[in-house]
Amino acid sequence: MFDNDEEYVGVDDEHIYVPQNSENVQASEYTDHTPTEPGQSSQSDAVGDGAPEAQVTDEDPQVLNVIHDPENPNIVKDALFPDIVAFRKAIRHYAIKNGFSFAPGLKTDPTRFLAKCAVDGCPWRIHASKLPGCKVIKIKVLHAKHNCPSTKLHENKMATQGWCADRLADWVKQNPRKKAKDAKEKLEQDYDIKLKYSKAWSGLKSALEQIHGKYEESF
Repeated sequence: MFDNDEEYVGVDDEHIYVPQNSENVQASEYTDHTPTEPGQSSQSDAVGDGAPEAQVTDEDPQVLNVIHDPENPNIVKDALFPDIVAFRKAIRHYAIKNGFSFAPGLKTDPTRFLAKCAVDGCPWRIHASKLPGCKVIKIKVLHAKHNCPSTKLHENKMATQGWCADRLADWVKQNPRKKAKDAKEKLEQDYDIKLKYSKAWSGLKSALEQIHGKYEESF
């Protein structure tokens, strides 16, 4: 997994990462107003083992040690992520693995992320934002589960160049002679998706460039 701020912005969706002015965001965007039955929560658990616990380090009481698995992100209410970049990568990977896309109008900036499912009528939506005094991102709202069909039978629009590069990083180190066709087949088999050849090619190219760059910088 590459440690950079690329955040998986690709040619299909770079417009959704335009910084927003948080002062112009209405409070209704951050609050779940869906009516609930007595004794019933409006938040629905997603697939996962519950939100991880954060530990306060001895060095700084505001620095949280967040346990996070990029390959198997735990997308549940109250889950914590090291920073907004880690969360954006995690939620995109989660969407790809679970076969859904984000609707147009997604809002995100260095402090928050708001999105909903692209399928009309599907109630799934998520809101995550930064905790005070640190970079840690917390999922505040995770409303309902998907009631829509999987998108895995169609070319995946969520799989960007950065996502492909991260998934191919270790594989490319062990298979430096592999081509874009091989990378495409690997990603499609590993994640049960349909992928454009151009995405696999650009992802493989990016992975090779970052690996070689790190090697050259080591001298």
